[in-house]
Amino acid sequence: MKRGRGRPRVYENATQQPVLVALRIPRPLEARLRQDAAEQGRTLTEILLQALVAQWEHPHAAADLAEMQAQLAKRERQYATQERTHHKQAERKYARLKQRHKALRVQAAADKKERARLVKEREQAEAHARWMYERMTVISADNPDLAEENARRFASVQEESWRRQLAAMREQHASLWASSGQAGATSVPVKELIKLCHPDKWSQGQPATELAHEIMVRLT
Repeated sequence: MKRGRGRPRVYENATQQPVLVALRIPRPLEARLRQDAAEQGRTLTEILLQALVAQWEHPHAAADLAEMQAQLAKRERQYATQERTHHKQAERKYARLKQRHKALRVQAAADKKERARLVKEREQAEAHARWMYERMTVISADNPDLAEENARRFASVQEESWRRQLAAMREQHASLWASSGQAGATSVPVKELIKLCHPDKWSQGQPATELAHEIMVRLT
C-alpha cells in the first residue's frame, strides 16, 4: 500500500484543529512565563490557557482579592490597636501590683517589728507576774492574816472590774436603744444586774465564776 507523504493526521476535521493566535506581551512578562514553565514542566500554551479559563470562571477574582486584602489590612490595624491597648493596661496593672506589693512588704516589716516588741513586752510581764506571785506566796506564808486580806482585796478588785464592765455594757446598750427610740425598755433589766453585782452581795470574797454564772442566768 502506498504511504501518503507528510505527517499523519492528528485531527479528523477542521473544527478540532486549534487556531493560532499571536500575542504581543512585554518582555518581562514573557521572561516570567518561560521561567514558570521551566519550573513547573509545562508549556507556555498550557499556562496561558489555564489563566484564560480561570478568568472566565472567576471574573471577579481580582476584586475579591482586593477586598480580602483590604479586610486583612483592617484586621491587622485593629489587632495592632488592641495589642497596644492591652499592653498599656497590663503595664498599669503591673505598676499597681508592684506598688501594692511594696506597701505589703513595708506593712509586713512593721508587723514583724511590732510582734517582736509585743513578745518582749509579754515576756517581761510574765517575768514580773512570776516575781509578784513568788513575793505574794512568801508574804502569805509569813502572814496568814495578810493572805486573807489580800484575798478579800482581790475579790473586791474583781467585783469592781465586773461592775465597770457592766456599767459600760449598760451605757452602750442604753445608747443603742436611745438611738432607736426604745431606751426605756432596758431600764429594769439593767437595774437588776446592778443589784446582782453590788459589792454588798459579794463581800464574802466569792469567786468571780459565781458572779458570771448569776449574770448568765439572768440574761438567758
